[in-house]
Amino acid sequence: MPLTRACFLEDRTLFLEREGRPLKVRAGIIVGADGSGSEVARWVGFPPPSRYLLGIQAIVPYDPERGDFIEIFLDQGIAPGFFAWVVPAEEGVARVGLATHEARGIRYRLKKLLEKLNSQPIKVRSGFIPIGARARTVKGRVALVGDAAAQAKPTTGGGLYPGIVAAKVLGEVLCGDHPLSLYERRWRSRLSHELRMGMMIRRIAERLGDREISYILAFLGRKKFLRMIGRLGDIDHPSVLLKALSRDWWEMWKSLKLRRRPAL
Repeated sequence: MPLTRACFLEDRTLFLEREGRPLKVRAGIIVGADGSGSEVARWVGFPPPSRYLLGIQAIVPYDPERGDFIEIFLDQGIAPGFFAWVVPAEEGVARVGLATHEARGIRYRLKKLLEKLNSQPIKVRSGFIPIGARARTVKGRVALVGDAAAQAKPTTGGGLYPGIVAAKVLGEVLCGDHPLSLYERRWRSRLSHELRMGMMIRRIAERLGDREISYILAFLGRKKFLRMIGRLGDIDHPSVLLKALSRDWWEMWKSLKLRRRPAL
């Protein structure tokens, strides 16, 4: 419905406003796919996501040498606990942004990043990224999906892939006339392992400073690991690579802990 806004949910009745006029719609099932600030989740009283990141992004003029490359900045002075990015968008512009668990000073951090890139913003947007799925995503005849369910990947904050997987599961459940509770079980069986692994990686990454990050990147920059990353690396399934790296990972981690130990 064009120019339609959901105002409130009572039982299975949605109270809408369409082109300034009130409208009521009754539905057998309500799906909340309304993003990280989900009103549906708030109206129904779903438990909150376990964590949030704050992201900010600018659209800037951009003329890269390689339009199929993205740039990632792991400098903790720019994006504490997370990273910053430059992603080519349509021709002549890019999305430049960062995410962090520290809300204070986030606009200043973006300003410093843009200065580093010698770029002026055309448009700036900010918002919350929920990571750590809600303890429940089904209540009665209401289901949450995507960012509304906090299904985003803790490693990157990306919600497109897990949201599509969960939406497909929900569609299968609804089309098969199954109980809605089956959606909860099925999406978790398909996604929860990767989300848990991603949260583990996120917690480790948040403990690292710039020196430790540089050491890890140098360690993984060896030919052996680059071949492995090229063969097994998958942004949507990091556990596959992590399992393959597990023996070397612990060697690297022990070495890193020794490097961090203060001199006597």
